[in-house]
Amino acid sequence: MKFFASLIISFSLAAGALAAPSGCENQADPDNGIGNYCYCSSDGNCYFNNPNTGCNPPGGAIGYCP
Repeated sequence: MKFFASLIISFSLAAGALAAPSGCENQADPDNGIGNYCYCSSDGNCYFNNPNTGCNPPGGAIGYCP
């Protein structure tokens, strides 16, 4: 049973890594009061800047692109 549980967890983590956005670049719009955020060309969405890694991988989804 432990084998199957660890197998399921491994596949879940691998699928999450494959689904992570890629091609992300830092952007900002200081004229409109918008600070750093990440735009990812792989899915066309915007994300918060990850404090540890910048935009690769990005932080959580903003939900819209400024």
